[in-house]
Amino acid sequence: MVLDFVGTDPTLADSIEMAARGGTYALVGYGSLSAPATALVVDEGAVVGNLVGTWTDLWELLQLHARGRVTLRIETHPLAAVNDVLDRLREGAILGRAVLVSA
Repeated sequence: MVLDFVGTDPTLADSIEMAARGGTYALVGYGSLSAPATALVVDEGAVVGNLVGTWTDLWELLQLHARGRVTLRIETHPLAAVNDVLDRLREGAILGRAVLVSA
């Protein structure tokens, strides 16, 4: 399964390419996608959309957070540092989310 949290045509194309035969491409959240169905049909792939998981998943996550068992990890970086942030992301050096902000 390939999870896409961005939802753009380039991430769709990359995701379909990364998915194994018979694999699933999952768009999480909102996005806008268009793609020829050929790759999905030939490789017997599937596409699913999901906003946040099930409502039960969300409720359980909120309960874990309330008990202090889940910690949200967010790093903020200036937009000018985008290339450094992407390098760190590729290296697996970012735990959680990296958010780029304009000053």
